[in-house]
Amino acid sequence: MGSQEHFYMEPMVVWSGQVMVATKILIGTSNMFHMFLAFHFLKWSFIAAAASVPAYLLNRPVKLILDRDVDMMISGHRHSFVGKYKVGFTNGGKVLAYDLEVYNNGGNSLDLSQAVLEIAMFNSDNVYEIPHVRIRGNVCFTNYPSNTAFRGFGGPQGMLITENWIQRIAAELDRSPEEIKEMNFQVEGSITHYSQCIQHCTLHQLWKELKVSCNFLKARREVDDFNSHNRWKKRGVAMVPTKFGVSFTKKFMNQAGALVHVYTDGTVLVTHGGVEMGQGLHTKVAQVAAFAFNIPLSSVFVSETSTDKVPNASPTAASLSSDMYGVSRLKHEWSLLPLSSVATPLLSWQVHAIFNE
Repeated sequence: MGSQEHFYMEPMVVWSGQVMVATKILIGTSNMFHMFLAFHFLKWSFIAAAASVPAYLLNRPVKLILDRDVDMMISGHRHSFVGKYKVGFTNGGKVLAYDLEVYNNGGNSLDLSQAVLEIAMFNSDNVYEIPHVRIRGNVCFTNYPSNTAFRGFGGPQGMLITENWIQRIAAELDRSPEEIKEMNFQVEGSITHYSQCIQHCTLHQLWKELKVSCNFLKARREVDDFNSHNRWKKRGVAMVPTKFGVSFTKKFMNQAGALVHVYTDGTVLVTHGGVEMGQGLHTKVAQVAAFAFNIPLSSVFVSETSTDKVPNASPTAASLSSDMYGVSRLKHEWSLLPLSSVATPLLSWQVHAIFNE
């Protein structure tokens, strides 16, 4: 099919048997990336259990096949949220206090509902500086299929609740939502409700540049003009800021490992624990290694991710992999600096550069 990309919506399955067959009869294999952040995240276990229990009791092989309807019914979905809030603000639009109680629909098991709720609570301030905050969260046990983590991991839900009351404040004061947002932006040194200090804050600069580059004020005037001349048909335009918390909330997951081979011909082979899925992780890791060793990028090779090289790797998620595996690469290069004593003038310049302090 040429250079097209193909996506297959697969039902939940335990696929180790298929891999075993392919390796035993020497079938050619291709790299395949299975995206399971959504409803496949933790749901395969009960599929395996449903087949293994009768297999154990009957002492014979058992095959379990889900048709599409059943698979979609039992698969988890994105959590629905309800937020009950009170917001205190001045007549000028400055937010003073925020009291929020948030509920998410966990379904019939906990799954990742607590983690999703925590991320929603962390993001409930979005990008706004609020002096006084109280946030409470509740996971609701319901008679629905167990919901699970989707892209954003609860962050969008928490931000949307905040953007809802920003809109209501703007309507109450007869001002544009963008004005209310701008006067409440976090600044350098702001402290979040989870006690993190905001550093390297470029929010104001980014907001101003985007506002100019997209001609937002012109678009807003055109929308207002259209709405004033059309009774039944309406248009809208909005500009919404967001922030994203890089890394995992569980500290032990913010770790990475790498295996670095330095060869006598001046080349370097790197194996790390991250998964290349089109985001360019291998390229970034190779660039870090080339920079640290002071060698051409063409002399750095990245091996496929493998647990026999780097075990116990964290998931390639949370927008953290480039930072984690890039730094792990640098630490390896730093640990190789003592080897500079073995470098002699007889070595080629490419090899000598690797051991050069």
